[in-house]
Amino acid sequence: MKDLYAVMDKMLMVESELQALETVTAIMKEGCRTKESQEMEDMLYVIETYLLGVTKHLRSSIHSLDEFLAEQKRD
Repeated sequence: MKDLYAVMDKMLMVESELQALETVTAIMKEGCRTKESQEMEDMLYVIETYLLGVTKHLRSSIHSLDEFLAEQKRD
């Protein structure tokens, strides 16, 4: 169980880092819009979409692990 809590902590840290990357990507994308750099903006859109997908799946895994740990605590 102790290892699962350590995994949960790591997952939460990774989620936070992914959210920071999403923010940076959004800022960079906005900068490309002002400079009219369509190719770079398109590439950043792909990266942003990927990060959103990874974050969504990670959030789902964190939720599942949290439910499992809560259930184990009750037993």
